[in-house]
Amino acid sequence: MNLTSDTKKAPLTRQLGQEITRFNDEEMMSNGHTCNKYLQQFANSTSEFTKCAIRHARPIRICEKCIYYYLDVQKSYEEILKARDEGGHACMMELVNLDRLEVIDGALDYVYKLWGKAECNCCFVVEDNGTLTSQLSNVTIKFQQLYNNTTKCFEKFYNPSTEKYDPKICVNCTTEYCTLNKFYEDLKADTGEGIVCMDIVDAMNLTRTKWSKRFGCYVSIPKAEITLIISVVVIALSPVVFYVGSKYATSRAEKRIPSQRRISADTSIPSTSSS
Repeated sequence: MNLTSDTKKAPLTRQLGQEITRFNDEEMMSNGHTCNKYLQQFANSTSEFTKCAIRHARPIRICEKCIYYYLDVQKSYEEILKARDEGGHACMMELVNLDRLEVIDGALDYVYKLWGKAECNCCFVVEDNGTLTSQLSNVTIKFQQLYNNTTKCFEKFYNPSTEKYDPKICVNCTTEYCTLNKFYEDLKADTGEGIVCMDIVDAMNLTRTKWSKRFGCYVSIPKAEITLIISVVVIALSPVVFYVGSKYATSRAEKRIPSQRRISADTSIPSTSSS
């Protein structure tokens, strides 16, 4: 057996096999113009979504601004799964199953993970069957109204010439800010796990940062609330005070009892002195 000859033939055989496989793949693709059309649509939709997400990464408005691109990604991928080419072959087989680098699935996974990480579905109406729509939920609309009211109030006290805010902003915008802040806190409580659309979370965080750090504002606690807080604290500490007091009294009583017993014992012993 000529080992040298066989060794030289082996790489040639593998290369020939790879060329045949590549030729078959290209032939399937050339015969599937319909599938190529869907592939191009998917490429365009994922590209547009990615560009939109980058443009609206700060401040975060990915959910509201990129919803239509996200729905296009879903639609274009579903069309790939359902479509067939002129020869009746499933486009999924030609595009997805033969995608050795999993580029298509990787692109789809990136879009889905980014959308899910931002909890974007919470911003929109989701139908009973789980289908996402582009319609903003009532909660999102209400938050936007309160947010816009607060922002407009802030803008009233901005001086473009000095590029500073009038200190009166703290007094005059307290109502708008507190209303927005309370709505946000209630929204987090209503979700149970505090899951809120990232557009809303980021808008609220930026507003709080402006209010406290940039404006130097704070919300004073009313006297009635202070009295209530003190009362709650006193009531909460009452059992502890009672327990400590009882423990101390019991300890004192236990110390007195042996002393009294010794006194009684001393007085009851008869005198042994001689008369």
